[in-house]
Amino acid sequence: MSFSIDYVRNIQGANGLTNTKQVLAEEAKSRIELDMLESINCQYDSKRNDVSQKFVISDTDLKYCKNILAFPDDSLNIGDIIDCFGQKWIVTDVSADNTVQCSGKMYQCNLALKFQVGTGTTIYTRYGYFDSGVFSTTTKETQTMQIGDLQFNLVLPYDTYTRTLQRDKRLATEVLYKPDNTQTLRCFKVTSGDSVGGSFGSGKILKLKLREDEYNSQRDSVANMVCDYNATTPSADAVGGGWV
Repeated sequence: MSFSIDYVRNIQGANGLTNTKQVLAEEAKSRIELDMLESINCQYDSKRNDVSQKFVISDTDLKYCKNILAFPDDSLNIGDIIDCFGQKWIVTDVSADNTVQCSGKMYQCNLALKFQVGTGTTIYTRYGYFDSGVFSTTTKETQTMQIGDLQFNLVLPYDTYTRTLQRDKRLATEVLYKPDNTQTLRCFKVTSGDSVGGSFGSGKILKLKLREDEYNSQRDSVANMVCDYNATTPSADAVGGGWV
């Protein structure tokens, strides 16, 4: 190869670049990538939304919250689900300064939420972070029992299906066992939902506020972990209404 400007560009890794700023940025990315690959916190077998992607992941003051750093030119969005350390994590914060690389925070998912949409029979599963962000610690009476009047937070990825989880939608979080070993569900009702307040930049999360609700043995399915379970699709002449 003759000595030319193209030769210089090639050995400096500047092919396709048009100015000094771009060259310096690429040099910085190369140095950063080498440092990240040598980091003790580099996770080589992690995944983002079920696709393999390396990250550098480090601790925060909370055991269930981690700092996450993507490699240069790799993506990281709010609402992404990360597979790492044998657990699912949801990305809740991503820095706006992503010129060279994306960084953010992720919380360990402690709930695999199962739900149905409308009158459909398909059961969807979404991983999320269920937080005991309690606003009250009282109890309330229902027609059949006394239940806790606590309010909790649930953070989920925002998508075509989770966006249907609107006010008054009932959700189940776990199976409960009575003294006689009868199984019921711990049920909640959505009191409000917000997909704007916690979503900055690329991606979206859905923040739901939930209040405890009463288990209904006629409508709720313990086997499927679904409230208001639809076993079959209603006929065309069936009349429905209310929130999805």
